[in-house]
Amino acid sequence: MNKLVVVAVLCGAFVSVAADRAFAQESLTLSFDTTPVGGNYAPRNVLAVWIEDAAGNFVKTINRWANRRAQHLVAWEQASGGANVDVDAVSGATRSSHNANVAVSWDLKDSAGQLIPDGIYTIRMEVADRNSNSPDQNNQGTFAFEKNGMAATQTVSGGGFQNVIIAYNTSPVDPVDPNPPTTDPVPANPGTINAIGGCSYSGNSQVPPVLLVAAILFFAFAIRRRRLGARNS
Repeated sequence: MNKLVVVAVLCGAFVSVAADRAFAQESLTLSFDTTPVGGNYAPRNVLAVWIEDAAGNFVKTINRWANRRAQHLVAWEQASGGANVDVDAVSGATRSSHNANVAVSWDLKDSAGQLIPDGIYTIRMEVADRNSNSPDQNNQGTFAFEKNGMAATQTVSGGGFQNVIIAYNTSPVDPVDPNPPTTDPVPANPGTINAIGGCSYSGNSQVPPVLLVAAILFFAFAIRRRRLGARNS
C-alpha cells in the first residue's frame, strides 16, 4: 500500500479519536451507605469525601458534612489542610444518622479549578462519631478509579462504607456548538495536537473527522495517480 495512503488512514483514525474525546464531558458520581463507628455521639456523625492522585497528593474535597467537629475527621484534615484551608469544599451540617444513602458528584476539576489529567485516582472517605485524634479511630474507605476517556461503573464496599457505586461518566457534547457563546466570540489560538506525517487536529475544529479523512485520501490518491502518469509518459 502506498505510504501516503497509510499516513492518511492513521491520521484519520487519530483525528476521529481526538475529536470524540474533545467533545466528551467527563464527570464522576458516587453513591454509598455509611455505618456507625461506635463513638460517643453516634448515630450523629461527620463525613468527608476527597480525591488523591496516584502519588497520594491531595486533589480536591468533593463534599464534607461537618462544622465544628471537622477536626475529628483526622485523615481528611491531614490530607487537605483542614476546613480553613480547603475552602473549595462543598460542606453541610453534621449528619443526624446513617439512614440516608449519600450521593455526590464531581466535575473532575482540582482545587484550582483545573481539569485533572488522565490517570489513576483514589477516592477517600472518612466518618467520625467521636472526638477522634487519630485516623484509625474512624471508618475509612479507599477506592480507586481511572480517568481515561472510557466510561465505567464499579460497585465496591469496605472500611465501613457499603454499596459504593462509582460511575465515571463520559457524556458526549454536541460538536457543532458544545459551548454556545452569549456574546460575540473572541478569536483564540487553539492548541494543536501533532500526529504522524504532519497531520494535526485542533480541539476547536468544526470539520467532521469523516470529511478530513476523505480529503486526506483524495489527495493521497491524486498524488499517486500523478506519479504513475509521470512514469508512463
